[in-house]
Amino acid sequence: MGIDKPDVRYVMHYSMPKSITHYYQESGRAGRDGMNADCILFYAYRDKLILEAVIRKTSTDPYSSSTRRKIDQLYSCLRFCEDAFECRRTLQLRFFGEKFDQSNCNKTCDNCRAGLVAEDRNVTNETREILQLLSSIKSQNCNITLVNLSELWRGSTNRQHTKFLQTNLLSGYGGGSKLNKADVDRIMHSLVFENILEETATGFTADYVQPGSEAQSVLTGKQVFVRFAKKQGPDKTATTKKKDDNNDNESTSGQHQPLAALMEQVENNYKTKCPHGFDIDRLSMADVICADFADAFKNIFHETCKDIRMKVLDCLQSAHNATLDKFAEVWNDSAKMEIAMSFYLSNGTQKVLEDDYFGACYCAVFARYLEQYNAVALHQTQAVMSMPKINEVFHADEHTLVKFFRKRIPCCCLDEKYEEVKDVAKMGYCYNPKCNLLRVERSKTMYCDRCRFVTYCSPECQEAHWSTHMPVCNTKAAVKAKFDTKQQNA
Repeated sequence: MGIDKPDVRYVMHYSMPKSITHYYQESGRAGRDGMNADCILFYAYRDKLILEAVIRKTSTDPYSSSTRRKIDQLYSCLRFCEDAFECRRTLQLRFFGEKFDQSNCNKTCDNCRAGLVAEDRNVTNETREILQLLSSIKSQNCNITLVNLSELWRGSTNRQHTKFLQTNLLSGYGGGSKLNKADVDRIMHSLVFENILEETATGFTADYVQPGSEAQSVLTGKQVFVRFAKKQGPDKTATTKKKDDNNDNESTSGQHQPLAALMEQVENNYKTKCPHGFDIDRLSMADVICADFADAFKNIFHETCKDIRMKVLDCLQSAHNATLDKFAEVWNDSAKMEIAMSFYLSNGTQKVLEDDYFGACYCAVFARYLEQYNAVALHQTQAVMSMPKINEVFHADEHTLVKFFRKRIPCCCLDEKYEEVKDVAKMGYCYNPKCNLLRVERSKTMYCDRCRFVTYCSPECQEAHWSTHMPVCNTKAAVKAKFDTKQQNA
């Protein structure tokens, strides 16, 4: 970055630098004229995987002392990025052996503006449980990444995480189910920083995790503490001072301040309003297309629904066909599909919290459809899409809807709402159009035995609808039989 320009207002770091030294040099290009400037770093933990692989691959000896020193510097930068409470300036200068009074920051960094303080928690029992889980996985001759280890500790039943594993034999499986994803990630990352867990670089696609050099000392008595961020109470003096500072900035920085204020507003929105799993700050530029896809799919669905003759599955199929070419990379990539699902789950959860159950139902339908598509077309874990499961959320009662979102989001935002609605009877759907009930308690419904593609409230309704359903049933049953045979032979 050979830039000799004094009035650079913004420096954008597209990914994490290799060290704090690199970051210090890159960010130093901004504001050399003494005016306000912003340095914005886009960070995700997965940056470590790529950078550590680069360091090892470009070294003549991947395990030399010089390589270890570069990796230690990389870890220092990781800690800097993940620190949510200490002044950025303090962290930077401490790395270079200097001291800085945090009060002189004047809330110019994101951590000082957020007002978070550190809270040390003893996670020794959790750490030992994670090590036991890792040992159990190794005993089944399986390698595992840190992400999958986190999901298994949280009790994930997703086949993507449990494939090749007998979860009933895993010690510690589901031990962290009461923690949200952000807390689990913080614990896991801290264990890597402290060499309790070690990620072995295998290339650019996956780093497998194994016990680190400090793992045994934890099992024999060493205590483990992890720093979490805890919100401080409101500081009226600081608020007043911030307003004064903003007024000063407006008079000295020209057109820079309105954009800075807007960025601060966006940042504060995400700090105070839980994203429910759709973290836009961690979305790479390559994955922004997932949000565009989700928005386009929704709009086309609603446009199609204006024709009252169209059934919900027809509208979903119409939206599918209309987006298939433009968003082929999303339809063909299960990871991108899951990002799009998280977009709907996040929006639906927020609508539930705002008591907009009508809007939440549509979000649930979109998420369920993509979930079913993922299972059938990409993961190939089931033969056909389950229409009852889609109708289940389209005609959902409050209990079903809240449970649907609560089960799929990484936060606890719907726990209180679930307590309010958990006694509401869950309703099912009868596919016999001549049935007087149509909606009935789900515990009293029955699937078609052959295809399991439709549900009825009674054997009488199934028999009455058979002549209409038979062609569909025969087709679905044949596909299911072929799928089952293929699975048995695999």
